[in-house]
Amino acid sequence: MRALRPFFCCLIGIMNVLIVPEAKLYGQAVDGEVGVPDAMAVAEGGEAADIVDAAAEGFLRRCAACHTVGGGAIGDAPDLLPSTQWARPDLLIAIQRMEKNVGPLEAAEVDQLADLMLDPAVSRRLQAAREQQVAQRRSELAPASATRGRELFLGQSTLQNGGMACSACHKAGAQGGNLARDLTHVFDRLGETALLSAIEGANFPVMRPAYAGAPVTPQEAAHLTEYLRTVHAGAGDPTIDPPAAGAHRLFGWLGLLVAGGALVGSAVGLKRVDRAGGVRARLVKRAQRSRKQ
Repeated sequence: MRALRPFFCCLIGIMNVLIVPEAKLYGQAVDGEVGVPDAMAVAEGGEAADIVDAAAEGFLRRCAACHTVGGGAIGDAPDLLPSTQWARPDLLIAIQRMEKNVGPLEAAEVDQLADLMLDPAVSRRLQAAREQQVAQRRSELAPASATRGRELFLGQSTLQNGGMACSACHKAGAQGGNLARDLTHVFDRLGETALLSAIEGANFPVMRPAYAGAPVTPQEAAHLTEYLRTVHAGAGDPTIDPPAAGAHRLFGWLGLLVAGGALVGSAVGLKRVDRAGGVRARLVKRAQRSRKQ
């Protein structure tokens, strides 16, 4: 055994060299240092909760409304997992091209996002950042109310900074407009953190003109997110999406209107796609004028 002692000492030394960087990578304390915030420490309110992973936070704020890394495509937006295997120069070019969708990016932000995507621990870092943001929001804000979120979504209560009601363009459950994507199951597609970021930051190009100078507050975003969570969870539930049982009272009226409605509907249907953008633009201008008054 004594003859093998130098071998084991050498093996332990090699393991220390290999394990220490991995520990740093996963947020464990090594020789007094702290790496990427550990998801469990964040969730439990540990010291790591005070550490911000800027790259992961930037991804959640800029990209997560449309993209996942390993979580599958969101609508037409692809899963970015394959890009984690790209060469760095190609990845930098792809990130810079996204400025047309996410807004201007500083060179440092582009580098951080590229480093994040090329990090084997990217999924863990994003999950830790999600949990950190959720924990921070819950500690800073009042409890989210689905009832309050519904009022804001439908325009029954005005947004603090004068932004348009979501229902002017979007539908959730059985209520709302049809000028933009149906949000009934958006909570399932994005999750809490990305949805909060998308609402508060108006991350989509079509949203920016409507909320320029009239941002949704963090508390309002929390209420709206909670409402959309309940809409998704209760899709088809009578309290969220009224069923056909209550619609029978309308059949008499619909029978009288169907002939004339068919003619009008045909004309509107032919022009609907062309007019949608114009209608949305008029709604945006109206909201902007009301804020100036």
